[in-house]
Amino acid sequence: MLRSARPALSFEEITTPDRGRPPTLPRHVHAHLRAALPGARPERAKWIGSGWGSVAFRVPTTDGDWVARVPTAVPWSTEDLEREVRMLPLLESRPFEVATPRDARLVRDEDGRLVAAIHRLVPGTSSKRRVLRGRAREAHLAAIGRFLATLHTTSHRDARRHGVERRDTWREVS
Repeated sequence: MLRSARPALSFEEITTPDRGRPPTLPRHVHAHLRAALPGARPERAKWIGSGWGSVAFRVPTTDGDWVARVPTAVPWSTEDLEREVRMLPLLESRPFEVATPRDARLVRDEDGRLVAAIHRLVPGTSSKRRVLRGRAREAHLAAIGRFLATLHTTSHRDARRHGVERRDTWREVS
């Protein structure tokens, strides 16, 4: 494992664009991705989105594109990414109508700190900017509903077998 040169991204680093440019993959992550993904080209990574807990980058490799989700400095970021990676193998076996992330794993530095959660890029396009009307909109929303229903009918027992512990997140935010 390699030593991380700096901590997780702060919320300000994610949400404050540099002169209108999207975020770039932090330099301290590059060597870790090269070690985890042979043929990775982290210097060519492209920002694909941000959330409260992570910033996602598309990382090209000689074996196809991957997504690297870099944790932010919010307290739950690392734990959420670790839980998601433990849960993804279980979700791969569920009857989703859409592709789920494959080959997910965690990338850590030599001190065991999470540098990124990675998985193969899910094929498709974002519906974020699409304007859907009528039947197309209804079909799209129905597909989202079926996805969420499948996700939330995943057995708690199976989730715990995959290392996902039960948590009361409402208590944490209240």
